[in-house]
Amino acid sequence: MATSQGFISLSGEITHTESYCTSLDVHKYEYKWTITDFEFVCRKVKVIRSQKFTTKNFRDGNFIIVLEPAELVENNKDPFHIHLYYDTKLVKDKKLLNVKISFERFDTYPSYALCVKSFSTDNLYRCEKRISWKTNGSNVYRSFVEKRPKNTSGNYTTPKVIPTDITVKCEVSIIYPGAILLKTPLIDIQCCNGIVKKIENLLDNEDFKDVTFNVEDEKFTAHKNILAIRSSVFAAMFMNKMSEKQTSVVEIDDIKPVIFQQMLNYIYTDKVENLDDAAFEFLYVAEKYQLENLRIMCINSLNYKISLTTVLKTLEIAELYSIEQLRYECLKFIIENKYEIVETDDFQKLILNRPSLWTEVINLKESGGGKCSKYSSYELK
Repeated sequence: MATSQGFISLSGEITHTESYCTSLDVHKYEYKWTITDFEFVCRKVKVIRSQKFTTKNFRDGNFIIVLEPAELVENNKDPFHIHLYYDTKLVKDKKLLNVKISFERFDTYPSYALCVKSFSTDNLYRCEKRISWKTNGSNVYRSFVEKRPKNTSGNYTTPKVIPTDITVKCEVSIIYPGAILLKTPLIDIQCCNGIVKKIENLLDNEDFKDVTFNVEDEKFTAHKNILAIRSSVFAAMFMNKMSEKQTSVVEIDDIKPVIFQQMLNYIYTDKVENLDDAAFEFLYVAEKYQLENLRIMCINSLNYKISLTTVLKTLEIAELYSIEQLRYECLKFIIENKYEIVETDDFQKLILNRPSLWTEVINLKESGGGKCSKYSSYELK
């Protein structure tokens, strides 16, 4: 154990099975990762990384599980993120992934593990190098306490506590290109496209709009139902304020009018203009109102635009919002361009404010730029 850098060795094992049929070429893999003192870790740790694991067929690449936990208590709505990072070669080779990540406890029945909660590719956010799921601390807590041991009468035998050790199981199925997955539909469904267009048209139609936003010296109108459907923050805002008068006018003092207008455009159309020019501002809006797809678009834009002039600010933003992969890309860029960056005044100020950052850069360099060492790692909150 090396607590000064937050690294704790965790056990993990991987098994391989291969399945073939006439229409699909599928390889299946299973990785098990044991986390000790799970409740304590979720309370004190910001990021947990598994060991890097690979497949028996090395052409399928490498994987790593990253958890961004929240405290496991009742009524804690703080987000609990689960990520599976994977090699870009899977994308380049056009292989398809089917993934399931499960949390298991062993204290319920000694002879086998009990699945407490699982996440599959039916409820994911996908980007180029990552598959992600989102829940909250309360949801995970209830999943564990509801699956605790019972006696023969059906009564719980233990108090509402999280087991000391839990296992995270990752099941990966890789479907090779060329497999016939679906027949071409006999009839194309076109009619639903009209619904999307009608929702877009509502943005410029004042009929039925029931909320006004005052942003500096400008006013913006919108429909509460549409905002609530797209953003859980707006949903909570309109639900908690019971009277119509309280929610008919909302004051906004931390967003520029032009950015707020673009956010409304995104909510109604799922599109945003000039994203690359204002990705930092859009990311703040996406985080504030929990617009997950906009958040992903911003992260991808910031990653694409990493340069000598943007990397330090991008690194600070990545740390502010705990965007693990973007943070890693910034550190890697600093290493690759160290002679141009480390002598700048901005970098020296950053090191003075965060002296541990230089140690991280050195460690990443010594590990060859790898995403993790043979140890699973923790980052303290």
